[in-house]
Amino acid sequence: MSVQQELDLKVYTLELISAPKTVRFFGEGCTLLAGSPTHVSILDFNQSGSVEFSKDNTSYAFSAKSNTLALGQSGGLIQIFDTATGKRREVLKGGATPKKIKISLNGDFLAAANGNGTSLINLNIGKTEHHFPGGGWQFGQFHFSPDERYFAAGVRKSESSLQHTVYQYDLSTKTIDREFSIEGTITQLLFSPNGEKLLVSTTDPGGIAYETRLHLFDTASGKELFQWESDEGIVDVVFSPNSKVLAIGTAAGALIQNGVVRLLDANNGTEKDRFMLDNVVVDLDMSPDGQLVSVVSGTYSMWKKKAVVFIYNMNEHRIVYNLNSKEFFNMNSFSSDGRFLVVGGRGSSVQLLEFKKN
Repeated sequence: MSVQQELDLKVYTLELISAPKTVRFFGEGCTLLAGSPTHVSILDFNQSGSVEFSKDNTSYAFSAKSNTLALGQSGGLIQIFDTATGKRREVLKGGATPKKIKISLNGDFLAAANGNGTSLINLNIGKTEHHFPGGGWQFGQFHFSPDERYFAAGVRKSESSLQHTVYQYDLSTKTIDREFSIEGTITQLLFSPNGEKLLVSTTDPGGIAYETRLHLFDTASGKELFQWESDEGIVDVVFSPNSKVLAIGTAAGALIQNGVVRLLDANNGTEKDRFMLDNVVVDLDMSPDGQLVSVVSGTYSMWKKKAVVFIYNMNEHRIVYNLNSKEFFNMNSFSSDGRFLVVGGRGSSVQLLEFKKN
């Protein structure tokens, strides 16, 4: 796909970061986390400083706002570090090895999932506040709302069941205030930036292979705003910063060779725009001003590895930039000030795209 480069960008390779699994901007400004099972690096581009943590990790999570890093390790250990000083604050013990962890925006809560379910831990007192049972081979999907009012966790009723329950837990009252019955395997849980909507995407609803479904709920009332169904696989979903638009990346075609990005009205599911790609969508993000959608599209096989980053202007309804790579990366992320877009992951080098200041 030939695209005229209409954005003035500088592209850098971050040599100090080697083959991360995860690369993403967090918090206000330009704080970047790059992590792998053995090494986590945190870089602050505004202060030109970095902190490195070399551990054997099963999972990791970060809150830039509270300078909190959590490293999950074997034996049920979770180590909590202050990233401003690099010093360890505390060690949480107990339970099975955490396979997936997240920290709330303000750093008050941590969620950890393993084969026994998902535990919600209050970091201010270092104790489990609530446990959501269930898991088995499928480690739970969960998410904190950005305003730190809610925590949502998806629980599968049994290994053989297609039925899931999504619990919406009120962090202030310490109660489950909503339960949503979901059919199919949950692939993503996501609160909108304003905390008013909860998105749940699933695969194989009703036991029908290759079908996918997206549900959007109002967090205050529990009302389902709409469902969106497709015979394409939903790969990634992101909200616009103002919570009014959903970008959905799907895989299409008999051999899943093509990608489609759709822009939906987040209030009613109406399709506002779409664009097609030659390869499957891998990851999506939106710029903080809500004008650009960045898409990683690529191929990963024993015969070929490649990735392309496309930047789509939603106001002009066209792709305005692409970056080709002979490596395969699976993540991209805008800094909250809109200065950078970072791409990398899955053992690739890390590319930093810097936008020219107007």
